[in-house]
Amino acid sequence: MKKDTYILSFKPAGTSTIPDVHDPSAVLAKNGKIIAGVEEERLVRIKHAVDVFPVRSIKFCLEQAGIGFSDIDRIIIPNDPDLLKKDISRFKNLGRLNYKLELKKKFKEESATLNPISYYIVDKKKSMQRISLYLKNHFKGNKFPEMEFMSHHLCHAASCFYPSGFDNASIITTDGLGDFDSTVIWSWSGQNLEREIECKVDNSLGYFYGAFTVFLGYRFCNGEYKVMGLAPYGEKNKEFFNIFDDFIKTSPDGYDVSEISIPMSFGTSVGVRRIEELFGIKRRLPDENFTKEHKDLAYAVQYYLEKIGENLVRQAINIAGSNNVCLTGGVALNCKMNKKIMELPEVKNLFIQPVASDAGLAIGAVLEASKKAGFNVRFTMTHSYFGPEYDNTSIKNILQERKIKFSKIKQLKDIAQALANGKLVGWFQGKVEMGPRALGNRSILADPRDNNLKDNLNEIVKHREKWRPYAPSILEEYVDEYIEDYSEAPFMIKTFDVNEKYHKNIEATLHPADKTTRPHVVTKSNNPRYHDLINEFRKITGVPAILNTSFNDHGEPIVCSPADALRTFYGTGLDILVLGDYVVKKEI
Repeated sequence: MKKDTYILSFKPAGTSTIPDVHDPSAVLAKNGKIIAGVEEERLVRIKHAVDVFPVRSIKFCLEQAGIGFSDIDRIIIPNDPDLLKKDISRFKNLGRLNYKLELKKKFKEESATLNPISYYIVDKKKSMQRISLYLKNHFKGNKFPEMEFMSHHLCHAASCFYPSGFDNASIITTDGLGDFDSTVIWSWSGQNLEREIECKVDNSLGYFYGAFTVFLGYRFCNGEYKVMGLAPYGEKNKEFFNIFDDFIKTSPDGYDVSEISIPMSFGTSVGVRRIEELFGIKRRLPDENFTKEHKDLAYAVQYYLEKIGENLVRQAINIAGSNNVCLTGGVALNCKMNKKIMELPEVKNLFIQPVASDAGLAIGAVLEASKKAGFNVRFTMTHSYFGPEYDNTSIKNILQERKIKFSKIKQLKDIAQALANGKLVGWFQGKVEMGPRALGNRSILADPRDNNLKDNLNEIVKHREKWRPYAPSILEEYVDEYIEDYSEAPFMIKTFDVNEKYHKNIEATLHPADKTTRPHVVTKSNNPRYHDLINEFRKITGVPAILNTSFNDHGEPIVCSPADALRTFYGTGLDILVLGDYVVKKEI
């Protein structure tokens, strides 16, 4: 009998082997199929798990499969020290899409004193030794399988193309940096992913947008979606647009944002200071109110990212020759940019990897390695439910141990009626989703018709800015009525216009400034219980959608375990908690 083939991938944050310290995860594939995957942040309870070695994620994957390290055939690390080392010599003259690196003298001088590469091990042998040491320290007594490195952006590309369902595609991977790449255009040869053209780290869209994120008072690699949400509240400021036009260069052959994106010490401080000089305004501190200039600046940077994104897609189609487009990397989480790309006449189909951040690297790594091992890794990704799951017995045990009063669900229409009555519900079911969006398994739910509920949700549950928008989960059977020019959207990563006839039905899930929405389309096959709940809500209200946001408090990862859910439930203004088959209500 043929032995099963297991391939494990994880990002070794915390080992100082590579300049990628955020969003570690682990993913396990069996015979080319993903059977387990989770971000370390969900388990360690630290947002983005910066510099944390993914011990818990690795353990989960092994336990989920019921295997040990001796059963693993290969371990893939989604970074290539050789590629990074090769590029160090070009640090001061990094190639970009048909542009030369031209820095002002003072930034040239600063780059000489702030060489980030010295902080990382770039020798493959030393990197492997360091990772092996971490594994031996945390998994004592195990014999570890063959370990190999794989290019960061190749892993991104594989994570996007193989699950796209496309026969061919123009593929773009774009982020802050990975192995010194920041944007790469790929094509599919029919047998392999082919690297066509690239931007290096000095011309990074991730660092460009990230510098403005920090300037506007948020954290780099964390608050970019807040800038995107703020942008529609601004206006076109002619002075700002003139400044952008002066330092941003675009052409059919590429773009140049290096005036802002220079990531000295792999940070954004130089870019932030440059923004202050260019625009003549001071950065916003986190506790300060937004001025009109701040909102206008958010509007401008979002506008220019969208224009660059559109241009980049046209270039990718011209190079790779396919009207099917695949996007991934952290920049691809920008839903407003994705809307503009989706609407391009050149784009026939668009797939965006829902785990587009570095947490998705492990997905691409196991798929690419599985392909090389001879397995068919081409499929259509319809969900990201790969994480831990808790059965009713374990849920009941923790409720009893904590002496919490609970009851058993009699019928889902009772929960739907509570939502229709204005209750805020924590919904905890099945396997944890991978990616930044809750997709009906670790969600907070509310009535989408009531804007006041949205305000309450921001204030007493999520503890975040009042202007932040929410999104709907909507039944597949009704999505064409509500969403204009709809295309597949199971991951809450595409933005659409909404049929004005239904604005009031889902008012709390529309962006207040432009009335767009970012739907999570729910199918009976992918999530039957969640589908049934929304359908019960439809029967009561006539609305086939509910407001869905991630089950977490401000600054925390999405909940993973029943204990996480209980902690968030009692620490926020939620009214009801549904854990599997059990219901917990706050006593009045």
